[in-house]
Amino acid sequence: MDKRGQLSVFIIIGIIVFISLIIFLVLKNNSNKNNEITNPINQRINECIDITFKEGIRYILFQGGYYEAPKESVNFMMFSIPYYFKEGETKVPDKKTIENELSKYIIKELPKCLNFSDYENQGYKFEKKEIILKTTLGKESILKINYPITVSKDNKNILIKDFSYSNPLDFEKIDNIINQFALEHQKNPDHIPIGYLSLIANEKEFLYNINYITENELVYSFIFPEILGKNNTIIYNFGAKYKWIDIIPTYNESSLISFENAPLLNAYTNKKFSYQVKANGSNIRFEDYTGLFDIDENSGKIEFTPGPEDSGEHEILIKAIDNKGNEEIFILYINIEKTIETGFNLTST
Repeated sequence: MDKRGQLSVFIIIGIIVFISLIIFLVLKNNSNKNNEITNPINQRINECIDITFKEGIRYILFQGGYYEAPKESVNFMMFSIPYYFKEGETKVPDKKTIENELSKYIIKELPKCLNFSDYENQGYKFEKKEIILKTTLGKESILKINYPITVSKDNKNILIKDFSYSNPLDFEKIDNIINQFALEHQKNPDHIPIGYLSLIANEKEFLYNINYITENELVYSFIFPEILGKNNTIIYNFGAKYKWIDIIPTYNESSLISFENAPLLNAYTNKKFSYQVKANGSNIRFEDYTGLFDIDENSGKIEFTPGPEDSGEHEILIKAIDNKGNEEIFILYINIEKTIETGFNLTST
């Protein structure tokens, strides 16, 4: 090949390399611009998925594994708690049913969390389509979410749709406990297996409460402290209806316990929080089911200073017991907000 031919080849190669470099830089620039638009949106969506999952698993397990409670339920603390045991029959939902109920909750509630009004004020537009969700509850909890959202900004339309989420919640442990208790319960379906319940609660490290509703109806509450993370307790309720009226402890009507209603309480990190739980009854003593604080057993006074790691909403179970052995439970709602350090002090005069 002569020198002129070699030169032509080098020129052609140079042109190809130059064009490839231009294409690469254009694509990279477009990708960077797309990421600038989608990264904060993805972060918002992932945060909402985490919030909705945690709220959802607490809600449906408080209601016996159901988002929409079945007709055969008993009223308890303004919730409908399904009968797992009813006059000799067992109706414990399987894991697949609970997965489907949690999916219903997330599909309904996730869009409510995703408020993009602050982005819309910056010129963003959003088009959302139907959520398709697969929930798997096992040694860990996994969500596979297809949620097509078209984000528009500066004449660009970007589609984001696939999200994965995992949480270390060991639902398999909870499910095994419920099913083991159901098997033991049905050995003698008209009796409360209190001995077995005490043993399994100690062995599996959970708490329980038996709430008497009528002369032959009750609600079991299995309490799993911090199984969903620090200060995130799960309460798993289910109902039972028995063919008896004379086994229930005799209550002294004059000493039944009632709590005074409490509002949603607000606390702030690194600031001392104090609240007085009030209950009506005779010689009341109090217990709490949280690692956040220790309630004063005799007075019901709560005092603690939350740290930054405690921020968030907390649902805390409080129990009151009187001198006749009567018991009542109450859920205290505390929202802990992070204190904003201003860097200077304000002094009032």
